[in-house]
Amino acid sequence: MNGVVGDVVFGVTFFYFLFLFLLCFMFLRQGRLVAKSEPTREPAGDPLYVKAVATAQLPEPTERPASVTEHTTRTLDHVVVDRT
Repeated sequence: MNGVVGDVVFGVTFFYFLFLFLLCFMFLRQGRLVAKSEPTREPAGDPLYVKAVATAQLPEPTERPASVTEHTTRTLDHVVVDRT
């Protein structure tokens, strides 16, 4: 039909899915090994909290910023439209 040999398509597809399966298997196996090697920590009594610090606040703006829509509309009013 399109010049591709069916055996080649089958081979590429087979190795693609084999690689995908092995990759997923390795990720799952590695996750289990990491989970086993990490020691489990028991919470020690009351949890410690860090005291909240007030962050600096920006001052309120003295004037409102210019409107982007108003600025764009104002600049487009001066353009002469030539529809020929």
